[in-house]
Amino acid sequence: MVRELKPMTPRSRDFAAALLMLVLAVGGVAAYKLVPAAESDEAEAAQEFRTELATESKAVSAMIDETKAGKNISEMRLGMFMMNLLSGLAEEDDGLGTYFHKNGHLMQDYLTDVFQYHSVDEVAHVADLAKQGHPAVRLSAQYALESLRHIPVSKDPPETQATDRKDLVDALTKLNESLGKAAKE
Repeated sequence: MVRELKPMTPRSRDFAAALLMLVLAVGGVAAYKLVPAAESDEAEAAQEFRTELATESKAVSAMIDETKAGKNISEMRLGMFMMNLLSGLAEEDDGLGTYFHKNGHLMQDYLTDVFQYHSVDEVAHVADLAKQGHPAVRLSAQYALESLRHIPVSKDPPETQATDRKDLVDALTKLNESLGKAAKE
């Protein structure tokens, strides 16, 4: 007996697309962590990291411009971008990696299980880590987390959205500056 499949609704199609993007991103991060750079390639790895930061900085600049123009950046877009950025920063900085991945957490687990419920405390803790060393990388992580605290929601009143956009631009601007400093280290 052959069953006919029902067509997907727009909502279920969006959910399926978001789930696929998340699986691909997490799979890519997991695959990236499985193949460490050889010690003899440290200089090459450092240069590659600086190049990645420059690329990430361009993406952050584009988000700043969009937000300044009054456009709300989606939670999915900003969340996925920051999750990948934070994963890269944690890969470069052992202290961040240890903090974000404690108890065996993946970056997604940290963001959904820890940061989502304690965002102010988590931003403050990463700021404290920046005082202990690797300030440019750790400040980049701090401002990436701070950015996630100010995602405008289109269902909120216009005044609230405007405030969130302003705070997001401030956090993204600081993130961009710290990425530039980290790329030069």
